[in-house]
Amino acid sequence: MNRWIGILLIALCVMPSPLRAAEPRVSAEESDLIESARMLGEEGRHTEALALVRGSAGPSSSAAVDFVLGNLHAQVEEWGEAENAYRAALQKDPEFTQAQGRLLMVLLAQHRGKDAVEEAKRLLQKDDLSTSQYMLAGAAYLLEGHTIGAETAFRQALLKDPSESAALEGLADTLIAQQRYPEAEVLLARLLEEDPGRTVLWLARADLALAMGQTLRALVCLETAYRLGALDQENLWTLGDLRLSEGQSADAVKAYQEALSLTGSEGQQKALDALERLLQSGDTEQAVAWLNHLKGSEKLPDLENSVRLCWAEAELARMHEDWNAALAGYQSVVRQEPLNAKALLRLGDVYVVLNRLEDAELTYERAGRIEGFEAKALIGRARIQVQRGDYTQAVSLLEDSQALDPQKHVAQYLERIQAISQSE
Repeated sequence: MNRWIGILLIALCVMPSPLRAAEPRVSAEESDLIESARMLGEEGRHTEALALVRGSAGPSSSAAVDFVLGNLHAQVEEWGEAENAYRAALQKDPEFTQAQGRLLMVLLAQHRGKDAVEEAKRLLQKDDLSTSQYMLAGAAYLLEGHTIGAETAFRQALLKDPSESAALEGLADTLIAQQRYPEAEVLLARLLEEDPGRTVLWLARADLALAMGQTLRALVCLETAYRLGALDQENLWTLGDLRLSEGQSADAVKAYQEALSLTGSEGQQKALDALERLLQSGDTEQAVAWLNHLKGSEKLPDLENSVRLCWAEAELARMHEDWNAALAGYQSVVRQEPLNAKALLRLGDVYVVLNRLEDAELTYERAGRIEGFEAKALIGRARIQVQRGDYTQAVSLLEDSQALDPQKHVAQYLERIQAISQSE
């Protein structure tokens, strides 16, 4: 559910709902009943109010009584009971617009998007809808991906009340869904100008910036939301990634640590994703710091059994030129995943460094039998021939690699080996 729909539902559940002139008329007795229920509700005696109205609702009561009963159920999120009450009201008075809008609200609260869209279509056939009713219709359309209908509904809401921020947010979401990013940015900027302390708007602007490939701008927005103190674990992981992309490795680790503190064992994959990104950044100091933090965390009980952990430790060892530790790590990965071509290639590279050329050749050959890694395996085998001084064979292997997957750096390497071969 979109961030603003929940706010809208809460507002509709708690706000009083006076009956408009066009809605069902009530008897004096029913008017007193509704007023008594309202007063009980204001005093916090919700159960008594509910019992009072429920005892009076029935086939002979007006649609207004069923409507009030539905509102009381909705206030405590008893969505099924609220739906039944609103449907009862509409059965008695099919033109009861407020009940129809509240029924749409209940369907949205239950995440019943298709039913909500059908109800929204019926609602939009009525005249003189309220801003909230247009917004609920827009929400239904948007949740089901009907962006044209959603845009129309939200724009209708704004015609009724141009200052309604929830309608502006809904329209912004609709424009984002249509990839009309510049228009959405204008709306978000307007909303933030009016309420710069609203965290959800900064988060929305960060998402929009990411969709537009503006990572630095996304980072600024997330940092602002972070200072406002309302980032959940998902946004903290993203904050860490964005900090890392801007070279702020130490700050990235801090964000990752906060994210991990808010999650349980289900966060293991994200934690290992973060470790791999730190390794890719080349900042081994922060990678080691994060790895040690993970190992010391009680939230990741299955970490020691993770192949990805073995891979990360092997990568760190390789980057520190601790070849024996790297060898042990890659061997562990290959034992657990015999068809892990990346690990086989890395293992072959370590064998070459340790001058275990026969082991290296066998390992590269294994990697070369895995689809998509034939060319890289041939390059590894060519390096072995270079180390053995067989430049002619090395040239042949490199030419085969280029035929499969031409690469500029490999072409340059091939030229150098060809020159050496021809000079002998």
